[in-house]
Amino acid sequence: MILLLDVGNTRLKWSCLDGAILSPARAVLHHGAPSAWADELEEWQSTLQAEGLSPDRILVSNVAGGTFARLLGGWSKAHFGLWPEFVSSAESAAGIKNGYVKPGMLGVDRWLGLIGAWAMQPKAGCIINAGTAVTIDALTGDGQHLGGFILPGMQLMQEALYGRTGNVAAAAEAEPARVEGLFGVNTAGAIEEGIALSLAALADRAVFELSTLSDPHPRVLVTGGDAARLLPRLHTKALIVPDLVLAGLAVVAAEKVLS
Repeated sequence: MILLLDVGNTRLKWSCLDGAILSPARAVLHHGAPSAWADELEEWQSTLQAEGLSPDRILVSNVAGGTFARLLGGWSKAHFGLWPEFVSSAESAAGIKNGYVKPGMLGVDRWLGLIGAWAMQPKAGCIINAGTAVTIDALTGDGQHLGGFILPGMQLMQEALYGRTGNVAAAAEAEPARVEGLFGVNTAGAIEEGIALSLAALADRAVFELSTLSDPHPRVLVTGGDAARLLPRLHTKALIVPDLVLAGLAVVAAEKVLS
């Protein structure tokens, strides 16, 4: 059995690959990594430990930084007797080609999302990961990654607005968000809808550009914690795929491709 771990900026998700069967994903919040081993295990460690897992391999997608990677590695070695295999982005793998000038600089979560999407169906598409940060990546029908966009996620945008303005936060907190049609009719509604629509507009533009360069009808896959909030604002038809990074890890594990 292979344990697959998707370590994002705020959540750790995992699934088990047993032969060709991928178990349903589970997730917990993580709170960064302490500089030294803590006597009291964090929630993610306690939860994984309680699962009673006994993996033969551990594959990890990690965007939470080197300190977290070292903590995860030490815990894994102590608990399972295994050092995790940290996947990184490559020039090409599993039928797709990296569009970055320096392929290794592409975020591994974006890379694995592309691999997971291509494994679902080898077709042109836009992959949107709406999490702490939002990423949008374009993939042509022959598996060429064109690049993409990175911008703050919904919560980060809201926090930035509150932190750099005087009365906006107080006005937003005075009453629940209200929206009529497209427009917010109070401060909270104007902020929430403005943020969501700005992200959706960029995603729609990316889909339009891809349709002129590749397939006129590219598919759109949305993943991440804010996928359900973003989906209804998109003009283009889209599908939510909750665990796209884990799906990409499963492909890498099955093909023994460690980029």
